[in-house]
Amino acid sequence: MNNINIYERDYLASRAISKGYDLKDLGYDHVYYQNNELILNDLLNYLYDDKNILSVLSSADQVLTFRALGARCVDTFDFNRLTIYYYYLRKWSIKYMNDLYPNIYDNNYLKILLSKVIPSDNNEKKALDFYKRHLKDNTNLVKLFYDIDLQPKGESAFSNAKMASKFVDDKLIFYNLDLFNKDNNINNTYDYIFISNILEWARDDINKLKIARDNLNKLLNNNGIVLCSKLINNNINREKEIFDNNFIYDEEDDHKLYTYMKR
Repeated sequence: MNNINIYERDYLASRAISKGYDLKDLGYDHVYYQNNELILNDLLNYLYDDKNILSVLSSADQVLTFRALGARCVDTFDFNRLTIYYYYLRKWSIKYMNDLYPNIYDNNYLKILLSKVIPSDNNEKKALDFYKRHLKDNTNLVKLFYDIDLQPKGESAFSNAKMASKFVDDKLIFYNLDLFNKDNNINNTYDYIFISNILEWARDDINKLKIARDNLNKLLNNNGIVLCSKLINNNINREKEIFDNNFIYDEEDDHKLYTYMKR
């Protein structure tokens, strides 16, 4: 798939995932339908006004939350390009259907939603074409997501779509970044980087942790902070040791959120 247009590659990868193929080695995976973390109160302990933030895109709850908390800009990253397309589906469901999350189980709902969309740029147009093509090809879109019933339900900064609608029209800035890969093409630096529980996926791999440390160190301003969540809550002593030369560790009292501040 390497020699084809990136959008065509995304589409073919998503079709394969919907049919049960594992494409993690190609940089594609299932998408989280919604946030699965209980860290909203912890995030409120930090000041984001006039700050530049880089956040994992994931279910899009994170970027919308940081926008609502007053950040100057919120750029996003993910190793999985399929999160881009879900971001736009979230945006459209909020903007055109007054739903905080789209009804991915109902193709008629999705057809009505897509018929209302007026793309603001080429990326949004590509996302619209992506979903229209899936509906035409009768893709089981539910299969693009991690099983919703098996995922813990996280906290949302918004009780309804109207609250979130103020924050969906900002331009999406996305970097296809794998924190465990040395190839980091982001030239900007940030005051905060939110990485969710990404480091938990590398606790048994010292080399991956070192690469993530170096990437985060490069991407942060002086005294910048990495915000990390705990979902598995396993022993992080090895991780802390690897990060210690570059970062100062701290942890919230409820042990659900911990931070690394750049030295």
